[in-house]
Amino acid sequence: MIRFETEGGHSEYWYDSADVAKYINMINPSTGRRIGRNLFLELLRHNGYILKDSNQPSQYLVMLDMARWHMVTRRYKRYGMVIFHERAMEYFKERIANGRLAIGFEKRKKIEDVKLSLDDVC
Repeated sequence: MIRFETEGGHSEYWYDSADVAKYINMINPSTGRRIGRNLFLELLRHNGYILKDSNQPSQYLVMLDMARWHMVTRRYKRYGMVIFHERAMEYFKERIANGRLAIGFEKRKKIEDVKLSLDDVC
């Protein structure tokens, strides 16, 4: 949980993906266990809420002020992480309860698995 001070002296609380995954308490149908941070991020990637090649939130969530890209400094390195507002936590929980958030996870093809021949290119 990350706390931000607003201009009026109020506080806003933002949560990382591990906290949101714990809150929504979603069960992975293939294993029967609750999903964690990585599977939650993969679920959001699959449904278009974060970008495919990174963990940056989509413009849709940013414009609704449900997600932000937050920079963290640890051991003299800067890392970026997506953080979610409480509204986003409720939004994802409602989408899962209504069945609007797809549960299936797709596996990406590795570059080594894709084989091209010269005839395919020319």
